[in-house]
Amino acid sequence: MSPTPIPTDPDATHTEASPDDAAALFDRAGLSASERSRLLASERRQTALSVLSETRCPVELEELAAAVAARESDSDDAESDRVATVATALHHNHLPRMADMGVVSYDPESGRVT
Repeated sequence: MSPTPIPTDPDATHTEASPDDAAALFDRAGLSASERSRLLASERRQTALSVLSETRCPVELEELAAAVAARESDSDDAESDRVATVATALHHNHLPRMADMGVVSYDPESGRVT
C-alpha cells in the first residue's frame, strides 16, 4: 500500500526551498551563516525543506519520505524500498538535525513533523 500523497499547493513548483523561504526559516530559528551552510549542505535536507514549505503541517514521516523520494527520483510515485530508505535517513539523520537547529519540530515517537 502506498502512502497518502501530501496535500501541497497546486501552484507550487517542485524545486528546492527558495532562498526567501529558507531565509525566513533561518531567521526564525536564529541560525548563523555557518549553521545555514551545514543545514543546506545536504540535498535531501533541501528537498525536505521544500516539501515542508509547500505542505500543510503536521505531516507524517512516511508521507514526507514518499514526497522526498518522488522528487529525488523525478517521478510522481517512488518505489516502496526507496521510500523506506529515505524515511530511515530522515528519521535518524536529517529531521533530528533540522529539529536541533530549530527549523522544524520532529517527534520521533509519533513520526510527526511540524
